[in-house]
Amino acid sequence: MSLAPNVKRERVSAKGRRPTQDTPSSTGSNTKKSMSSGDSERNQRRYALETNLFHWDVIDGWKKPDQVLPETLEERLLELDGDNRSIIHHAIQSLTAKEAPEIALEYIEAIILKKPTLFINKDKSGKLPMIEAAQYQSPILFCVIDLLVPTHILSLLAKKCHGEQQSCPLHKVVQGRLKQSRKGKSSASGSKPTTDQPFTVEDSGCLHGLIDIKKLREKDAELRDALQLSLKENPEILHHLFKVDKFDKDSPGLIPLASFNVLVELLSDENFMPQHSEGLTPLQKAVGLFGELSIDYELLFEVIQASVNKCPQSIFIKGGRGSSPTVYQTLEDKRSEQNAEWVAKTEDLLKKTCVEKRFFLNLTGEQSTLDKNYIETIFDSSGMQFESVLEFVNLPYWKPQSRKEKQLTSLGDGSQSPHTSKATFMHVRDKESSFRENGPYRHIFRLLWEHGVHKIFTIEIDDDGEKPHTNAAIREALRGTSDNGTYERDFGIEVWKWMKFDICSETIFKAAPRVKELHLFSSANIAVLRGWASESGLSKLQNLERLVVEIFPTNEDDEQDCTDYEAEFVESLYKCNSQLAIVVTIHNCTFQGYQDKSRIGASSNQVSKGHQDSRQSKPKSAEWIENLSDFRSFVDRLHNHHNEGSVKIALLDDGSKLEHLHGTQTGKSFRDDGRDYFVGDCEHGTQMAHCIRKICPMAELYIARLDDSGESENQTFSKLSCLQALRWALKNKVDIVSMSWSFARKGPENDEYEKEFCNLIKGTENVIFFASLRDDGPEYQNNDFAPVGLDNVIRIASATTFGIASQENIHNAIDFLLPGENLQNQAKTIVSGSSYATAHAAGLAGIVLCCIKLYQHLDEKYPDIDLLQLAKSRQGMSNIFCHLGQREPEGKDESGIFLMPSRTFNMDFENHRGGDEVTILEDLVSSMIPQKERRGLSRR
Repeated sequence: MSLAPNVKRERVSAKGRRPTQDTPSSTGSNTKKSMSSGDSERNQRRYALETNLFHWDVIDGWKKPDQVLPETLEERLLELDGDNRSIIHHAIQSLTAKEAPEIALEYIEAIILKKPTLFINKDKSGKLPMIEAAQYQSPILFCVIDLLVPTHILSLLAKKCHGEQQSCPLHKVVQGRLKQSRKGKSSASGSKPTTDQPFTVEDSGCLHGLIDIKKLREKDAELRDALQLSLKENPEILHHLFKVDKFDKDSPGLIPLASFNVLVELLSDENFMPQHSEGLTPLQKAVGLFGELSIDYELLFEVIQASVNKCPQSIFIKGGRGSSPTVYQTLEDKRSEQNAEWVAKTEDLLKKTCVEKRFFLNLTGEQSTLDKNYIETIFDSSGMQFESVLEFVNLPYWKPQSRKEKQLTSLGDGSQSPHTSKATFMHVRDKESSFRENGPYRHIFRLLWEHGVHKIFTIEIDDDGEKPHTNAAIREALRGTSDNGTYERDFGIEVWKWMKFDICSETIFKAAPRVKELHLFSSANIAVLRGWASESGLSKLQNLERLVVEIFPTNEDDEQDCTDYEAEFVESLYKCNSQLAIVVTIHNCTFQGYQDKSRIGASSNQVSKGHQDSRQSKPKSAEWIENLSDFRSFVDRLHNHHNEGSVKIALLDDGSKLEHLHGTQTGKSFRDDGRDYFVGDCEHGTQMAHCIRKICPMAELYIARLDDSGESENQTFSKLSCLQALRWALKNKVDIVSMSWSFARKGPENDEYEKEFCNLIKGTENVIFFASLRDDGPEYQNNDFAPVGLDNVIRIASATTFGIASQENIHNAIDFLLPGENLQNQAKTIVSGSSYATAHAAGLAGIVLCCIKLYQHLDEKYPDIDLLQLAKSRQGMSNIFCHLGQREPEGKDESGIFLMPSRTFNMDFENHRGGDEVTILEDLVSSMIPQKERRGLSRR
């Protein structure tokens, strides 16, 4: 049978067959020796042109309805034209934006079965059919993918069936591959087997007797290996597939799920990385498609599920320019009524595989002793919620040096080795003390397991100190206690960076048996190194792919011994695992080691105004807070008794310590390094949190840690982190936002983060925003800064003990004045600044809202009037504050009203009007929101 009926044969030499010596091939290998070089080149060009025309004639023939696939392919279909393009190149070009006819797919299937490399052959311009098909004609891509035998079917081919057709796995293999792999019958002369007899899969229930399984496997492996290699070299295929038209219900290019699952088997981690100019990962692009209306959401979910199952860590891969939204955040943004069901299922999938609530634990930079009490405090008081999978757990040395210890170390008698400094990366041996802490980090991992964490990709733990964890403590931390060899837990750790010197390999094997990447630290003990390299050492880690060993000798002799042993060490490791990637670093014996900046130096005591008063007497400003004690106790008691009146206050600052911060709080860090909101130096935010709680103890605090690392932008807090924190606070439906900081405004046209930040504040209703003045003098006007210069913000400044603005702010517009001068913080130090006044304002607004909520809950006189509608607005809370300042709202000016709430709340709460709770609340609320200001309020 001819190759393609109705093809114009006169355009092809030798009737389309491979040319003879008079018709040179494309390579010129059959050219006569006597032919001149010029004739040879002309003939090659002519033949390449004829090949091109032949390809296009065949493609044109696909348009005719009577076309069928011939039994035998002509060789010219497998050749390349002058641009190194195959017929598959031309087919994709011809069929772009069109539906591929069935005959075209049949041809391409037959061609790839005959010559698999054509699908990954680049033309002269670098275009690859596989990638071009993914981009413009995905049915061709999946037609080729379907030639592969699914891996679960390959595993079943070794055993023959029992005659039942439905049980034979070969029925899952495409017919073209089966025909190619059919067992032939040898002729009597012993010639090659013939395959001319008819063949269909319906001939028999079990096909094992007809198919050469070995040949089938070889052909499948040939195509599979070629595709895998090309996919690794050209990793952008998912970026081309994850587009709207591939999921559009009415599109001919709709992704076939079964075929996609086979494709996913071929992919490597590189295929899930950011590739294109926008820098998004394939998973980010796929999740973003939920925002399209014509999408088959079920198919999109299944494709995302297959991708995540293949590469779970793709959820953690950072894509996008700057700090793009996480996969989970993108999903939240795309939620709508149409896609709600499938967005919810995708959320559940991501939560089981990663986390959005909290996908890491990072305590690096903490300066407190991380003992059992500290660990239990952060788990009980931080509001942390973990998903089942964590990207990493980073922990500092559990017992950092005190300042006194550091001074003793640095002021030693000179006999101490430089390696004994805590700032170095060397293990310090305390020969005089036999005491060893049992290992407080066992409590952290136990609590993580109890909080539902069952997978941790990476652990990075600094255990380089005088009291490192014992091997037993490490095993118990990661696996729990052992009962007859059975452990309580297994986090499935893949990357191990437990920085303990000379750790026992058996400890690693028992604690993380499936580890893939291992970092070890040696004190140059050759015996330990030999143990690691032995057959009973690291070779027991069957999944180990990469080993990094750092050796820290303390003298020249040990350094030389390690240098001499290095080659033998590596060779011994290779004998046990020939595929292992090994990196060995022997540091010079004078090496000072790794210095963790987060553990060096005293913490900063800088506050808003940057100065402290040496006076230690009790300041008068404290009386302002003490005078509210009766009112505060009354509201707090009602709140606890009736379980009503909760108020959410967001504190956007540098985080907050949890010690002595009684009450309910949660938090999130927006630092680039991921340091948690309660870790390390967060003194200013801690003081703000205590200021709020002194006035409003019932407040639920939402503590956002802004990025003050100085690595992102040249200012105290990065604008990006301010924006992210504000988004987070509003997403949690807070009532009040306290911001005791500001940044210079560049203008919305010059800064996209600033633009969105300002628009969020301007456009948000039912949230009260407080911002502090800068305390920098008259040259710095509010309008040049945000958030203090925004219209929807209540501007707060520090008041002196005489109730007037501090000198720094008398030339700036002020809404209200509150105590902020000569305050005593938790360290009994005298501090000042408008930031303190702002925190006091947030606390006062919080207890006012709590009081109103309790009144509306208990009083039946106004069950339908929503007083909160008035109170939870800038104007409404400003009016309330005016009354608390003994002024009418109409008389307010920009010099600032000093608040004196104790005058409004000055009553005997035990005996006032018989001590009736509702009556007292009514009087309190009426003093803040008079009847005349309630007119026009909407119904609840």
